[in-house]
Amino acid sequence: MLGIENAYVLLHGWHNHLPLSRILDQTESIRAKGMFRYLALSGHNRLLFSDLAKDLRLDILHIRYNVTHQGAEKEVLSQFDPGKRVPLVTYTATRWGNRLVNPGKMPPGEKLLRGVSCCFVFSNPNVDGCILGQVVSLEMREAPAALDHGPLTPVEKQWVQSISDYVCDNSWRMFFG
Repeated sequence: MLGIENAYVLLHGWHNHLPLSRILDQTESIRAKGMFRYLALSGHNRLLFSDLAKDLRLDILHIRYNVTHQGAEKEVLSQFDPGKRVPLVTYTATRWGNRLVNPGKMPPGEKLLRGVSCCFVFSNPNVDGCILGQVVSLEMREAPAALDHGPLTPVEKQWVQSISDYVCDNSWRMFFG
């Protein structure tokens, strides 16, 4: 179907509860055949992630985290010790593809976040990877610069936080205005 023999990572997406045992058993039988190497699981129930991290069948946890979804910082990322845990990969760094890179969603006169939103997630030492969710090729070209930039400075963190606060305070306009 895909024209490949195996995959590096198999992602069980959007689970807000641990998948049923039979699903995980079938997944393990597929892994035993060499069809994939690592099992990742994503979900929106952040409080579940500390329990998921204890399940030895899961190799990677995939969690939503960006400048406007910082609850993951308190509820998940702060619960882990860097280097002593399952790898954590974040997604929606640009908040569903365009919420943080759309001039109409920014505070008046503010420059767009674009790639810096990835710097934000990588400023947390418990983040090992990030799925950017680019919408346009410009964002794809900007992403490597975010990696070269490294973690945000305190001034940049304050700037990003002010945008986050604005976007969160005005989020109803994003959908209705």
